[in-house]
Amino acid sequence: MIDTDGGCAYVLDPETWDGDGAETCYVSDEVLNDDGVWMCPHDTSEEEKFCVFHRPLDAKAEGEALDALLDVMDAEYGSETERNRAQQFVNATFWSLAPGDRRTERVIGDLDLSHAEVSGDVDWGDTVFEGDVRFAGTVIGDDASFHETVFESATTFRGASFAGDAVFSKTRFGGHALFTGAEFGERALFAMAAFPEGASFYKTVFGGVAKFESAEFDGYGNFRDAMFESTARFRRATFADDARFRGVTFAGKSDFTRTTFERDTTFTRIEFGALRFDGATFVGGVQFGWDAPGDAKFRDAVFDGDADFEDVSLPGANFAGADLTDASFVDATLHDATFERALLSRATLFGADLRGAKLAGAVLGDVRVDEDTAFLGQPATGRSEYTLTAVRSRPLCVYDPDYGDGEGDIDKAKSYYRALEELGRRHALPRLQSRCFVRRQDLQRRGYWERATSEGESAEETLVAGARWCRASVARATLLYGESPWRAVGYSAITIFGFALIYPLGGWVQPVGGDPITYASLAADPSLLAGLIYYSTLVFTAFGFGGFEPVGVGRVLTTVETVSGALLLALLVFILGRRAAR
Repeated sequence: MIDTDGGCAYVLDPETWDGDGAETCYVSDEVLNDDGVWMCPHDTSEEEKFCVFHRPLDAKAEGEALDALLDVMDAEYGSETERNRAQQFVNATFWSLAPGDRRTERVIGDLDLSHAEVSGDVDWGDTVFEGDVRFAGTVIGDDASFHETVFESATTFRGASFAGDAVFSKTRFGGHALFTGAEFGERALFAMAAFPEGASFYKTVFGGVAKFESAEFDGYGNFRDAMFESTARFRRATFADDARFRGVTFAGKSDFTRTTFERDTTFTRIEFGALRFDGATFVGGVQFGWDAPGDAKFRDAVFDGDADFEDVSLPGANFAGADLTDASFVDATLHDATFERALLSRATLFGADLRGAKLAGAVLGDVRVDEDTAFLGQPATGRSEYTLTAVRSRPLCVYDPDYGDGEGDIDKAKSYYRALEELGRRHALPRLQSRCFVRRQDLQRRGYWERATSEGESAEETLVAGARWCRASVARATLLYGESPWRAVGYSAITIFGFALIYPLGGWVQPVGGDPITYASLAADPSLLAGLIYYSTLVFTAFGFGGFEPVGVGRVLTTVETVSGALLLALLVFILGRRAAR
């Protein structure tokens, strides 16, 4: 039965591979002979053409093939090469691979079960495999357990199919672990598994829950183009080398809470429903990118390396308490995201859309922004300021009581506006600085009103609050708290034309040596109105009377206009100087 010269007629030729349930032939070139084919090394009886491993299931008793396999593994061999040849079971069929009482604690030599078909379950837990193990293209019809198994050398499950649960919890893969193209029909359990040399799950399909909790990838972790059809859990996993999740689809919830990424990490071209990185640590560089975002959470995550979120869409993402130092959010869509308590030192927000984002308590000290960075307004209004919708909308922050249907938080809103004022000042964005200053003053004025109309306040407190509200209201109505030069210009024009129309009421201005100008004389000679406007302009600017002179009450009116002109012109100069300084 263990004659390695073989008597079985089964021959596998990769060149004429017809599928046998798999589109790709995964048989290693190492087991092929000089003719490029694999010949079964196992003997058979005179009545049978094929050995017990290559006869159909219905042509052998249940457990017969398993017992024969265990006999092969327990046999003595003259050399390692002879053992490795004997332990090749390519395209074999088994009712089950659960040794039970015959389980061996250590499997010596290589074991090749490529393209084997197991109708039932597989149970090789608590076993040490010393040599290379190949389950490439293997089809397992029930649960498979490799719990606490140790694979000391390379292991491959490329193209393998697991119909039931696949348990690799606390398993140690001493060499490279390849699960490329494998399919897990039910749960794939890799909790606390160790991959010292790295693992590849390229194009692997996880049909059930995939658990990699507390797994250790000391080597690379490659999940490129993998499909997670249910929940994916990587909580507290460690990736000591590069972690690649490019092109991955997370159809269910994906949890990377407190996961550590010590080298470069890639999450580009991914699709997800709910992605969670709460408390994760990114020591190396990390790049994110996706077209169809879902719910992303990065609460208390730490990015020690470069975090690249350029041009990604993360509406509603949660970065509360995250360390995003040096992160790049260039052209990212982050409206309605949460950055409260986040550290954004030296983060780049050029062109980022942060409308509706919560940044109370965030450290924005040296964050980099430009004119295209949007902080204020509703996301639904569009980003262009040159539309009727934008003109009619009010550019408010998410904490503002007037932002939406919520109650808002005045204290947080004022703090947020103050932080944006500082950003606008440092980055020469006067429009942002002015808007935030005006809105902060509006909220302060609202606070005065609420204090003045509150029933629980004393008469003195009510009087003081009311006086402050009146002062703030006048400041807003006249000069928009000193932010609008056009209001100063407008009030100046109104003053000039207003006094020009007041003087004729009593004939209080007359040309030198002429008669007083009244509305009766204006009706007879309308050109006199131009002279009144000329006179009013000169008085307003304190340039003189220009051939006119005040009469009676006109002297008082002229004095009042001169004082008003001096004040308004001083305010205009102040406002223009303030804007120029910005």
